[in-house]
Amino acid sequence: MKYAPQMSAMAAEGDLVVVGVNYQKAPEHKFPIPFDDSYAGLEWVVKNSERLGVDPTAIGVGGDSAGGNLAACVAIKARDTGLVNLAFQALIYPTTMSCAMMVWIMASN
Repeated sequence: MKYAPQMSAMAAEGDLVVVGVNYQKAPEHKFPIPFDDSYAGLEWVVKNSERLGVDPTAIGVGGDSAGGNLAACVAIKARDTGLVNLAFQALIYPTTMSCAMMVWIMASN
């Protein structure tokens, strides 16, 4: 995983459990595959929070660039479906304009 050292450092310094989702990336895997992978990752964490030792009221999402976009879109779907009330979003230079379009496309289908 590309950011494993940074994720490990965040976990250690913040006393956090950090779960990385190795979603399938474009252009080989077109929309909605990366989004579906990311949302499935959040669903898994929520459903397995007790086993992971994660407080379900402290779950958040994050990512950078396209990953930040996916995290923002996952947060919107989590809110809309009632999956979890996320505690935070850590978005590092996200490309959020495409998130708005993604949510619109999903709502239209």
